[in-house]
Amino acid sequence: MYKKVILAIVLLFIVFIVVGCGSAEKDDNKENGADKVATEIDFRTKETEHFNFYYTETDESSIDDISSYLEKKYNKIINDLKPGDLPKIKVFIYPDLGVFHKAIEKPNAPDWLVSVISHRNEILKIVSPNNPGPVHDYNVVLQSAVYSISGMFTAKTAGISYKEIPPWLTTSIALYEADMTRNIKQFDFMKNDDYPHFLEMTYNNNGDSKKLLNQIGYTIIEYVVDTWGISAVRDLIDNKGDVQKVLSVSSDDFQQGWYEYVKEKYNLTHDLDFETKETEHFNFYYTNVDDSSIGEISSTLEDNFDRIVNDLKPKSLPKFSVRIYPDLETYHKATGRPNAPDWSVGGFSGNREINMVSPNNPGPTHTYEEMLVVAVHEFAHGVTRHVAKDSYKHVPKWLKEAVALYEANQIRDSNNLEFMRKGNYPRFLQIVDNKDDYKVIYSIGYTIIEYVVDKWDIASVRELIKNKGDVQKVLGVSPNDFQQGWYNFVKEKYLEE
Repeated sequence: MYKKVILAIVLLFIVFIVVGCGSAEKDDNKENGADKVATEIDFRTKETEHFNFYYTETDESSIDDISSYLEKKYNKIINDLKPGDLPKIKVFIYPDLGVFHKAIEKPNAPDWLVSVISHRNEILKIVSPNNPGPVHDYNVVLQSAVYSISGMFTAKTAGISYKEIPPWLTTSIALYEADMTRNIKQFDFMKNDDYPHFLEMTYNNNGDSKKLLNQIGYTIIEYVVDTWGISAVRDLIDNKGDVQKVLSVSSDDFQQGWYEYVKEKYNLTHDLDFETKETEHFNFYYTNVDDSSIGEISSTLEDNFDRIVNDLKPKSLPKFSVRIYPDLETYHKATGRPNAPDWSVGGFSGNREINMVSPNNPGPTHTYEEMLVVAVHEFAHGVTRHVAKDSYKHVPKWLKEAVALYEANQIRDSNNLEFMRKGNYPRFLQIVDNKDDYKVIYSIGYTIIEYVVDKWDIASVRELIKNKGDVQKVLGVSPNDFQQGWYNFVKEKYLEE
């Protein structure tokens, strides 16, 4: 009897050990993120600084390459987004698409789906880069893995749910960090100024909208980083994509600025074969018409850069792009004004792009030397844009042109002021956008800023830009008194014999 009791106790203990070990194994599987499919796979393991890898013999020859690639990208994402301390990420690499889709419980998933991540458990699941299926190749699978990791880090940077951040921002960051650029030039609709208003996209948009965002997303973050810096991306995450709050631009201006950036960088406006030249503050795009003169064009702008920036003192400036067209007709077509007059030879658009006609082929109204001055004039417009920031569209025409004329040193012959000798001076504060008004402001604009600087100072010019030309607020004089004072200044300096 005693022996039977002892035997029963021993058997119960063995059963307890067996059951206990089985439970422990299941708990380990759960802890490692091993789904039902994963438990049936003979995974090998590799541990790195930030990852625990689970892979099969399919990836034995490439696991070192996979792990080093993800470690390198991990460090870049951490440096860019700064999400704080993170646990190690578990990476399950499945041997083929069928097994991968079963593991993520989507057996009928499309062939392009090769990577998913659990934000809650920090578990990344991907298909083997060596056996990715019919849609992707080895490199795209690795990029897709980085895309998934970036999405998780974006949410952790803000400390909020992923879906509280707008899809244009989360998708764009993931594409940017994964280096998933697209051939944006295939979108012909972008050539006609019919650009997508991506800020309006939601997580409920249809497949076409998502496809479009995947196409353009990289360039959105590229534009933000190039214009405001990578810290602005983090601030956008923290503020749920509020461009007005973070970047001080309206939604429309942000999207228009992005479009101008893309149009310039990816050459959407034309099929010309542009050559390039980079200087400290400018990127030049020109054709063989200007091979002999690009050195003088670039040095003219660089020589005037410090003086204009010192006068207007913007808080920051992007690197400006200067696109030089070979002739008037091409310039007018590229800028969307095929019937523009011959005197229209230069312009500034977006927040960084100067467009102009070749000084070697400027048309009937300008000379080579005058086109060099035009380049400086348009650059002054660009700096004014960054001084005024979001209120630039409300800066009056007379002030925009007067500042550019002054900074480009475009002094007109005093003979052009003869019409004022009898006191019939123009009320320039009322100038609007038409040909006759432009003719007037180009005749007198230099002297307006000359008057402000002479009577007040250059700082007052900056304040006028920031305050939309409000002379009463900035200078303490009424509009009528300001114009009368300017006329007396011009009369004494230029008209009295």
